[in-house]
Amino acid sequence: MVTVSPPYTRTYALHLPHDPRAPRVARMTLRAVLPAYGLTELLDTAELLASELTTNAYRHT
Repeated sequence: MVTVSPPYTRTYALHLPHDPRAPRVARMTLRAVLPAYGLTELLDTAELLASELTTNAYRHT
C-alpha cells in the first residue's frame, strides 16, 4: 500500500504571552506568515480560528 504525503510540510511555532492582546498578535502573525507561504485563501478562516482559540485560552486560564 502506497501512502501519499504532501511534498513538504510547514511548521511554525508562536509562543503568546498570557495577555489580552494575544489574539491580536496571533492574527497579525497569520497575516504575515500565510501570504509568505502562498496560502492567502486560508487567511480569513485561519484568523477567525486563531482569534477564537487564543481568546478562549486567555479567558479560561
